[in-house]
Amino acid sequence: MRVHEYTIIGHSRAKIGRWLAIGAGLIASGGVTVGIAAIDLAKRAGIETSGSLIIWPITSGVVFAALYFSFDYWIWKLPVASRLLNIPNLAGKWEVTGQSLGQKGEVLHDWKGLITITQSWEKIRVFLETKTSDSYSISAALLPDRDIGCRLMYSYRNEPKLGNPDLKPHDGYAEIIFHPKNGVGNGDYFNKQRFTFGTTKLKKVG
Repeated sequence: MRVHEYTIIGHSRAKIGRWLAIGAGLIASGGVTVGIAAIDLAKRAGIETSGSLIIWPITSGVVFAALYFSFDYWIWKLPVASRLLNIPNLAGKWEVTGQSLGQKGEVLHDWKGLITITQSWEKIRVFLETKTSDSYSISAALLPDRDIGCRLMYSYRNEPKLGNPDLKPHDGYAEIIFHPKNGVGNGDYFNKQRFTFGTTKLKKVG
């Protein structure tokens, strides 16, 4: 149930990485300039210094790591950044109601659950808990669309809870169209081994 990488269609993480590296270099070079000036000033004041030659590699590495961490967990979620990058923030808790359908489209049963989405710029996890089972995403892709919201496509593994001997572990695939501004979503899913499918409606609750 760990977070895993996901694809954002139409978005290049490599380009963002290059911009972060450029930013780290600029910040680091500015820091080095200040550091060298400080060392020179200290020498003129008669204060002995050492290690001036390792300021550049240490500073650039630290700055890049700090920028990357900040961007991955925080900066991309800011409203302005999210709009510019076109990456919807789906993180949070979503109350879900669903209908399980048979092969002929008949309603087998209604069910309710809670979907918890953990999302950073690089990784995501979709965890669904119902009364009888838990399921967690294995792979995922996000397709942003400014007109209809965004489409989340993911494969998952479902594990029945104890006390449900009639249920078996199985794999599945789901697609959900989210409307983050309105806090709602709707979608459908397909269970492979059980050959059942269904529909879902979501509402953000946290």
